[in-house]
Amino acid sequence: MTVPEDCFTVLTLNKQIITYYNSEQEITERFIYFLKEADKAVSQLPDKNKLAELTKNALYRGRWVALLISMQISRLNEPQRGQSSKMDNFLDEQLPNQQRWRLELGIEKKEVDAAYAFMQWCDRLWLILCQQELPADERFLEMSNGPDGQRYDIKQHRDHLVTVKPWPFQEEKFTVNVEACDIFQVKFESNAELSQALQKAPISVLKWTFVKS
Repeated sequence: MTVPEDCFTVLTLNKQIITYYNSEQEITERFIYFLKEADKAVSQLPDKNKLAELTKNALYRGRWVALLISMQISRLNEPQRGQSSKMDNFLDEQLPNQQRWRLELGIEKKEVDAAYAFMQWCDRLWLILCQQELPADERFLEMSNGPDGQRYDIKQHRDHLVTVKPWPFQEEKFTVNVEACDIFQVKFESNAELSQALQKAPISVLKWTFVKS
């Protein structure tokens, strides 16, 4: 099977997608950092102390980053509510923190929700690509709703060109790529064994060309 070499290669792909979607460099960099930190949050679940440390450290990167990370942590960990009082208290702290950072930044909730929805949209797109979930036979696959509330679908043509409907990008044609490791072993006894296999695996480059149809 082919898996992304590490989270940073996936982030590179996501950065390419975001760049074609929105050319504002500052917004792009904010999302790239957020996605990297969100990956850390997922790997650390459900350790409350590590999540709290992640949220605290995010403030060194600015309240905007801390706000988005807090929202992601809340969404991912809300199903854990009720399992421990420490986790419940931690989740309860996030909402007033998010409200305070919004007020301090002078950003309306709807703007933050749109930014978060945009992140999730890009997140869903690169997952479909990297996990090779594009359907065969030129069938459309639902991605998710974008920050505009519009539903988006993705399809791969027989010539392997990819299109998104409705077309959300600035360019009418562009290519994105990500390095991947080819692994043929199905089961691993530990994370260390998987890590070793990734380091030894041959590296290939996966490419997708998007076109407006």
